[in-house]
Amino acid sequence: AALNEEVAKGMMNISIASSITFADGGSEGEARIENIAANPMDQKISIALKDSGEVVYESGALAPDQHIQTIKLSRDLEPGDYAAVATFTGYDRETHDKTGQAAAEITLRIEG
Repeated sequence: AALNEEVAKGMMNISIASSITFADGGSEGEARIENIAANPMDQKISIALKDSGEVVYESGALAPDQHIQTIKLSRDLEPGDYAAVATFTGYDRETHDKTGQAAAEITLRIEG
């Protein structure tokens, strides 16, 4: 039981839109990022372009049951579709120590 409890502490659910569309490279897109209420840790989210590894978005810490509806990229991307990876990093709510990471492949679509 103690081992199961330790494993559960390190587990986290992640939630983000699989495709985020931006009207242009400087506008906001609907990301629907959520740290679900059941997660026992804070989360920080970064989005990096898959081909270069360049980070184009970083969030602040999200407590459980908090969400970010829209995001703006850190630089203006040219129109097109970009393969990206959203990495969720969990942090202990009291010590702020890193507790784990999970990632999801997403698409960033810049329309114009």
